[in-house]
Amino acid sequence: MKTTKIAIAATLALFLLPISSAVAAEDAEDGLKVKFDDMTCAEMLIQTGASRDFTMIFMHGVINGMKKDFMFDAQKVAAATDVVYSMCVADTDAKLLKVFKEARK
Repeated sequence: MKTTKIAIAATLALFLLPISSAVAAEDAEDGLKVKFDDMTCAEMLIQTGASRDFTMIFMHGVINGMKKDFMFDAQKVAAATDVVYSMCVADTDAKLLKVFKEARK
């Protein structure tokens, strides 16, 4: 079971690496700065493609860091992502960081 989680995490990381690299390169040219603790659900929901993927990955990483949780659990993250989307659709004015904290309890 542990080996499977590690394999899934490695596969996911390799899959997402080109996405985050492309977003970082594109946004670095524009000097993009985002204050994620002020971002609302509405702002996340209107993002598309690589931008939304980056936001979701970043926010899950923030929560993992805040919890000092260095284990990637694909099932837990996927379930929490579903909760985040549901909560954001229900309240588009909610702060995204607060929603992530609630979804990842």
